[in-house]
Amino acid sequence: MRLGRRWLPVWLLLAFSSPGLGQTSDVEPSPAQSLRDNYGLSQAAVGKIWVLERERSLREAVTGLTKLRGQVVAGTKAMSDVVERNSRRWEADRLRRERLRKQRAQLRSDDPERARITRQLQQLQKNSVPPNELPTLPEAQRIAIELTRARDRLTLQVAALKRKTQQLTREYKVLGEDARVQQLLAQAGKANRLGPTQDFLRVLSGIEDCVNTNFVPIFDQSGHLRFSGIVNDRTPLTFTWVASVSVPVVPARVIESAQLQLGNSRLRRRQLPNGRQVEVRRARLERLRFGEMTLKDVVVDVLSPDSEDVGAVIGRAAFSPLKVELHPATLRLQLAQVAAE
Repeated sequence: MRLGRRWLPVWLLLAFSSPGLGQTSDVEPSPAQSLRDNYGLSQAAVGKIWVLERERSLREAVTGLTKLRGQVVAGTKAMSDVVERNSRRWEADRLRRERLRKQRAQLRSDDPERARITRQLQQLQKNSVPPNELPTLPEAQRIAIELTRARDRLTLQVAALKRKTQQLTREYKVLGEDARVQQLLAQAGKANRLGPTQDFLRVLSGIEDCVNTNFVPIFDQSGHLRFSGIVNDRTPLTFTWVASVSVPVVPARVIESAQLQLGNSRLRRRQLPNGRQVEVRRARLERLRFGEMTLKDVVVDVLSPDSEDVGAVIGRAAFSPLKVELHPATLRLQLAQVAAE
């Protein structure tokens, strides 16, 4: 007990004089540590650039789009190939079809040979169709639908990454205006600077060039030509083409997914081209994109939930002032700016 009292003053002296025993160290953190701990910045692998962790994630996401872009490029080529292949087959089979039809016309209705010739003609129809009926060919339909889906995915992912890039740019701007950050960068070493390490908007524009086209693919579904548009850079929407429709019709779920509000728009009845009566509310789509072309402030009628099965319907009037043409023989809805007079 006496020994403990004798050593107590010595222990207290050591405790208050040693940084590791009761006294906080006066050693300042390094500039690099302060940039990491206080601002979430770390040095890039190459150069003296300090980046946010969000930029690393963004770079990985942008790199990941390479495969999807490749699918769009391959799908576009496959669509061109099926157009050319059908044209060649249709012309090559033309004489054979005519010969078979003449042979069948010379046979009695009960002749067993008629059935054999009919089967041969049906097989030729599976092999090729008249160019203007190409969307009905199963192979062409599959290729056009797969390409449409790949284009939609790429368009939406690029749009989402562009929004993230813009947010990242704003964050770097705030950091760049912070005097303390600039001081720490200068202390970290000569030529140190803030990110980004590359122009992500330029890179993304290069990736999406394969969908920034003056056409979108069309395909046949249940006897109707269909194609896809992008609502407000957030939601894909497959439209049925009915040339005479003046105001497009869209399902309510699209309005919700595109984060739009119907407001106090009143409910009213509308008759569709097929004679069906539906209830709709008037709304406006801020943007409706088809390839490189974007329609702005598009007036639409939103279907009530009990009419969702109608889907989306659009006609020629909605594309004004653009010039729109359907080319079934090339599986394309072609869009162009109207030349000023």
